[in-house]
Amino acid sequence: MTTSAEHLSLETPLVDVPESSSSYTGSAVPPSSSAPSPSEVYPMFSHHKFMREGDLVIMQLTREVMQPVVIQSGEVIQNRYGMYHHSDLIGVPFGSRVASANGKGFVWMLRPTPELWTLALPHRTQILYVADISYILAELNVRPGSIVVEAGTGSGSMSHSVARAIAPHGFLHSFEFHQPRAEKAKAEFEDHGMSSLVRCRHRNVCKDGFELENVADAVFLDLPAPWEAIKSAKAALKNDKITRICCFSPCIEQVLRTVTMLSSEGFSDISMSECLLRQHEVNPQIALPPVGSVTKKLEDQEVKKEARRRHQIEAALSKKRKVAATSLPGSPASGGVPQVSSGADENGEGTGEAQDGKEEVDQELIDHLMTQENAPAREKDGRRQVAQPVRKRRGDPVPYGMNLSRPAIDARGHTSYLTFATLFPTGLRPGDRSDDAEEDAEGDVEMEADGRSDALNKALASMTEEQVEKMMDPKTDGHAELISGLASKVAASAV
Repeated sequence: MTTSAEHLSLETPLVDVPESSSSYTGSAVPPSSSAPSPSEVYPMFSHHKFMREGDLVIMQLTREVMQPVVIQSGEVIQNRYGMYHHSDLIGVPFGSRVASANGKGFVWMLRPTPELWTLALPHRTQILYVADISYILAELNVRPGSIVVEAGTGSGSMSHSVARAIAPHGFLHSFEFHQPRAEKAKAEFEDHGMSSLVRCRHRNVCKDGFELENVADAVFLDLPAPWEAIKSAKAALKNDKITRICCFSPCIEQVLRTVTMLSSEGFSDISMSECLLRQHEVNPQIALPPVGSVTKKLEDQEVKKEARRRHQIEAALSKKRKVAATSLPGSPASGGVPQVSSGADENGEGTGEAQDGKEEVDQELIDHLMTQENAPAREKDGRRQVAQPVRKRRGDPVPYGMNLSRPAIDARGHTSYLTFATLFPTGLRPGDRSDDAEEDAEGDVEMEADGRSDALNKALASMTEEQVEKMMDPKTDGHAELISGLASKVAASAV
């Protein structure tokens, strides 16, 4: 993930550099003898390669579990994956896989970014995630140098992304209603080197407003009742350029009231969006099996199938012989007189089946066995037997497949509705020119009416009595020509 460190200018430091300073400890600044580098001025989004004492590092334990850590000599981290000494982490490149002290576990040490901080930060409130944040910044047209107003600091997830987007010369005015959360967020921004970009204040903007006028390029409201802060937001937005506003509301009833207030305050292009993110697990290694292995696999299956079929037929014939032997009337088991077997004719001569010592295979039995050969479940001892899956051992080759990707099992659902609106410069907003336009229209009508009356009087005065009588007499055929001539005179005099 790229950062905004390359946008930071060495000639215009983001913080004041004192005359004397100790060695770099994350929040400290270097001596003033040399210009500060972006990594020293802005440690949260630094681009130096190796971890140093005082650096903020994101420790990734699992794919979903991350933990923020500040490197300090002598400290030790203990978790379910082992023990890690901070002294061993100093000088290690960001993004390295670090083994535990006993070598049985490992973790990944990642460079902090707003996206990773969103996943690792201590939650003080419900936060915004990357899907909503990226869409909001794009719709608000936030760029380096922008002035943004945020109501509802919360855990600071949105604030970190805005700070990176507006660096190095922009500014974020952030307001929080809850005083303990505001103090924690302010301390967090200072620790991350963002004091020159973000100012967090404790204030109830719905009641007291922002106390900002004509300064902001964009406003973001994450409030329970955003419609109560629309007027203050309108006053804070610049009135000489096109500006944008976004309201983050979880309920559709909040959206309806917000849209009504935005429309009444002269905002345009009002729209509502919902941003959902679906993650996919992608298999980057797509290896097709060779033709020879597929052919051999099919041949092995046919051999096993034929062997199984023969075994089933032999077992069925053996069972049939036992049943036939015990069911004969002359057999010892039946206790009767010996009778002619089914393998002899009426004269007692054996048939070909009895003479050869072979039995004819029952075709219906074979068909039945072939039909039941691949049945998923069989009856054994009165209980249904279900085929068990084959267990895979570690080291076994991954079976070939054509699934390039699949959706993740756990997906985040609805978060909130995003309501966007545009505020045009003064004079171009709906309703700004309505009164002036009506006055101008009335004045134009009066001027035009007066002009036509004077011109008509002049035209009539220039006509003779005979022309006027002829024009007023409907029986004459020339009144149309007179009227057209009068109209041309009126038009000429009006000009």
